[in-house]
Amino acid sequence: MQPSKRQYFEEEARLAALPGHPRHINPEFPRGARVVSIGCGGGWSGEAGQAARFVGVDIDEDAREFRLERNPSDEIHIGSGDDLPFKDGEFTFYMARVSIMYMDVNRAMAEAFRVLAPGGQVWITGHDFDHVWSHWTESVRRVQLKDIVFRSYVLLNGWAFHLLGSTFRFPLKRSRLESFQTQGGLRRGLERAGFVDIQFPVAEQQILLVTAKKP
Repeated sequence: MQPSKRQYFEEEARLAALPGHPRHINPEFPRGARVVSIGCGGGWSGEAGQAARFVGVDIDEDAREFRLERNPSDEIHIGSGDDLPFKDGEFTFYMARVSIMYMDVNRAMAEAFRVLAPGGQVWITGHDFDHVWSHWTESVRRVQLKDIVFRSYVLLNGWAFHLLGSTFRFPLKRSRLESFQTQGGLRRGLERAGFVDIQFPVAEQQILLVTAKKP
């Protein structure tokens, strides 16, 4: 594992131990919940709370290595939230903490609905327009042409999901996919997937939090 990646995971774990730190907004799981965490990263002690089962999913092999070094019994799968390797109704709580923007949002929401049992809960955070806009303006200020092009794509992709209900991959590198989220876009996407009781609790600046339930 690269030293920079290890430092990132260690910093994540450190900040998670600071109560109320805005960079680690995290849900409280109902006692006995069966949780699947999409884009779980390296994790930290006590992350699973009162859950009876906690399963992490991440595309980064380093995340699994970091987790298993500290907690060999952790359950983690390498893969994407677009195509989950779980049975229908296997979980009661689905979370995607700052990871939805890197997925095909519609497919991710459909998978969330599939793997949740009736009455299961969804908890998702993502970047709002202001977050991406601030990065775009900083790239312009620094005259970082490659980043200007990519951040322009992210802005366009976010509006595409808000207005048209779909996202598209970065044309210059098809492996990359990123967007920002709006309340309207997330609400309509969750409704298309079948979710109800969609709410937007107040979260930190530039982070959009949405919760919903499977009927």
